[in-house]
Amino acid sequence: LFVLARPVAGGPPVAAVRKTAGELPFSISLTDKDVMTEGTKLTQFGELTLVARVSLSGRPQASSGDLFGELRYDFKNGKPVTLIIDRVVP
Repeated sequence: LFVLARPVAGGPPVAAVRKTAGELPFSISLTDKDVMTEGTKLTQFGELTLVARVSLSGRPQASSGDLFGELRYDFKNGKPVTLIIDRVVP
């Protein structure tokens, strides 16, 4: 299971955490320590798309049949949200 934060306009993730689907449900806090580029802060992006995806292949790239959920989130706000995995990658 991958939890990713990516720009709303699309593109590669700016932050990521990997868990196992067996850990669901769980609480997670994406922080600047999860950012993939050194010196980058999540708050500098403002609104990002959060994605939680159960990868059937075990790889971070989306594949047909993967289960996922997504929502827009403003890291400047910092309030907790619930991200529900309720879709299937076509």
